[in-house]
Amino acid sequence: MQDEVLILGGGVAGCAASIALARKGRSVTLIEREPTSRHKVCGEFLSGEALEDLHALGIDVASLGALPSDLSAPLNASTLTAQVRKACPLDTIWCIEAVTLTSFVADQISPTLPHSFINCGGGGLGWSGGAALGIKLASDFENGGPGKGKFVCQIVGDGTYLFSVPGSVYWISQRYKIPVLTIVLNNKGWNAPRRSLLLVHPDGEGSKVGNEELNISFTPTPDYAGIAKAAAGGNLWAGIAGNMTELMDLLPQAVESVRNGIGAVLEAQLDGTDGKYAGRSGKLVVNGAVGIKGQHAG
Repeated sequence: MQDEVLILGGGVAGCAASIALARKGRSVTLIEREPTSRHKVCGEFLSGEALEDLHALGIDVASLGALPSDLSAPLNASTLTAQVRKACPLDTIWCIEAVTLTSFVADQISPTLPHSFINCGGGGLGWSGGAALGIKLASDFENGGPGKGKFVCQIVGDGTYLFSVPGSVYWISQRYKIPVLTIVLNNKGWNAPRRSLLLVHPDGEGSKVGNEELNISFTPTPDYAGIAKAAAGGNLWAGIAGNMTELMDLLPQAVESVRNGIGAVLEAQLDGTDGKYAGRSGKLVVNGAVGIKGQHAG
């Protein structure tokens, strides 16, 4: 084998081979024709074996959730979930319906306790709202009664949150005193249909237009936390965070509220606040226009 190696293709296999050969002292040139990665369904989940392989290559998936140097920067799914994981008890039961963001959520939670991570790989969008309440009820029952069970955190996409009929979920939560923490991932719409479209027709007409033209955009987005608070008759903690500073202020409040028996819904505005509900002012944030953020909704 020559000391100089040329690898064509910068996918997972090409990059892994390049790293391995470079560690063996080879001079490696890696060539990739595409400027950016293309979505692949098979890349949406990392198994335990895959995580071990990445670790062996020197890639720490958990580091994707590290705090940014600029705490005013927009939230992303990895940093958000890493902070939620740290804020919640170690034995939290996770109810996950994050759809296109599930892989990022799972990588950061990295559950180790049996029966602590509940997800759905099939259809039936909107199941997690009622499921989170049922999980909490069951945990309380197994541990001696109301309020004695494990902490339950639901992480849900904005579209699936609406499918869950939050008006009913949070009225029931308040009516029967079933406190859970809900994190709503606001990425402004249904991104799963776009991904499915691009998987089948990557260069089709739909790939050339935005979410508004495809009628999968939620802009202007509703007040997700406010919907829940209204359904609970005001007896629910509700907040909105658009960056790490706001998240670090509000997340402990939300967790403490649930610990004290009052449910909490925290809307996490991912990748910027344009087109998203701005808080108590009721104003839409567009192109950085001012709005009240990081406050209790409603």
